Amino acid sequence: MEQNDTIRLSKQKSDTTASTSFVASGTMDTVSSKNGDIHELKATIDMCAHCYDILINHFQQGNESVQKRNLLEFACSLPPDNKCPLFVTWDIKQDDGIKISTKEDYHLRGCIGTLSPRELTSSIGEYALTSALKDRRFDPISFSEIRLLRVAVSLLVDYEECLHCTDWIVGVHGIIIKYHDGISN
Repeated sequence: MEQNDTIRLSKQKSDTTASTSFVASGTMDTVSSKNGDIHELKATIDMCAHCYDILINHFQQGNESVQKRNLLEFACSLPPDNKCPLFVTWDIKQDDGIKISTKEDYHLRGCIGTLSPRELTSSIGEYALTSALKDRRFDPISFSEIRLLRVAVSLLVDYEECLHCTDWIVGVHGIIIKYHDGISN
């Protein structure tokens, strides 16, 4: 790397994520809508439930009118006109035992998203299916696995600059690395 070259790291806090086996957490962040209104935006259990609805409907080749009604109900639960980058992550329970599940009982089954702002109404469902069925690291999720799944929706709305190249924690932060070579980005 030449003297002019720089690397800039930004980290995304993981507490802007909701996940369910019906448990959610998250911080609220403000996002401007198209008309300039400010809304608080956080990942919610409704977003996670919508991911399950979309995946189950896919397998059951559901009724279009039910799908449209569910989408309308989901859209009404969101602040209007919000766009933000997002990821949908599916984890699968390793042991089908009766015991209470811990974080360690799950492993990654699919995770896909975008760093570009997208309309939440359509993109959460889109990425629910894409991460479940098209993550090339895994075979597509099957209907029989649904009962073992946990889903997380991460809204990327709370970035902060890293102080140095090790100012982030694996499993806590996502990072964006921007490399500037002095000629182009």
